[in-house]
Amino acid sequence: MLSKSSSSGSDSDEQYIEPFSEKWFQPFVSIYPSFMASDPKLDLKADPNVDKGVPYLLGSGIIWDERGYVLTHPSVVNRFNRFLVRLGDGQEVMARFWYTNDAIEISVIKLDGNRNDWPMISTGDSKALDFGDRVLVVGNPRPGIRNHLTHGCVTHTRRKGSEIEGIHTKGIVMKSISYIQHMADVMAQDVGSALVDAEGDVIGLNVKQFALNVNVAIPIHMVETFFKKFTSVESGPTLGAELYWLTPELRQWLKQYRQVPDVNGVLIYNFLDNNNYHWTNTGVRKYDVITAINGSDVRSLDDLYRAVDELMISGVMNVVVNADGVVRRLVLQPTVGPQIAPSVCV
Repeated sequence: MLSKSSSSGSDSDEQYIEPFSEKWFQPFVSIYPSFMASDPKLDLKADPNVDKGVPYLLGSGIIWDERGYVLTHPSVVNRFNRFLVRLGDGQEVMARFWYTNDAIEISVIKLDGNRNDWPMISTGDSKALDFGDRVLVVGNPRPGIRNHLTHGCVTHTRRKGSEIEGIHTKGIVMKSISYIQHMADVMAQDVGSALVDAEGDVIGLNVKQFALNVNVAIPIHMVETFFKKFTSVESGPTLGAELYWLTPELRQWLKQYRQVPDVNGVLIYNFLDNNNYHWTNTGVRKYDVITAINGSDVRSLDDLYRAVDELMISGVMNVVVNADGVVRRLVLQPTVGPQIAPSVCV
């Protein structure tokens, strides 16, 4: 098995790693939450494990490249902002939520630090799969149990999303994807885990599990297409902020920290590393509320998405911010960097 080459694309960077060896398991990770009781995405009452101190395993994922981007399923990470990621060799690293693509249901979290030498998975040819091919799932079914392998065979190489329960009601993109159907056991906590071939190369990301060992994975060539767009070499300004739509529930939670205006808007919950100075230099603080963008009131997250698209072209965003009842009008000129979407949560 050859590890994927580095982002420079040099073949000389490829190295052989023995399949299913201790080193091979490193980029197959388990994901745990790192949370505070004040986290607005967390409903403490809904989860008794939080109060009992039970080890709280969210699910599995894979380290996609040497910069520390971890891919998983949105259901694994959609309730938290910060995570503890345990690598296959037991190493533990903090990570933060980075991005979710709802069109194909893939989420990205980013390992902390400036390393560019994280262990990463090797990919195989998902288009070459045939009925009956042997496949394995690399999962983490219980807290403390890692590098767990189950095996089975491919039962369908191009199962349309429109034919799969739980996917057939999704958007047009997911319904049109041809998924890999297989019989390798996927535990409930292993959604987001890797599907690998007999040579140890990743050929899919598990997205659904059903009874009777009927499981489906999104083919790895689809994941590769997503990641190439995600890390486009083109540059544009980045928002560098973690934003939430101001729901009534979130407004009630916020009252313990700030005076909350009775307005629609987007809550500035946090600032992402290295990208926050164009906010803080203008006096914007955590828990301020954006009520208007580019001259129009914010009535839904769609208004924010449109503003981000315009930002990529103009490089400037005019916002109205409500801070403790004080209204301020600001002009933001974010820095130029990789075109990665802002972290926006409903």
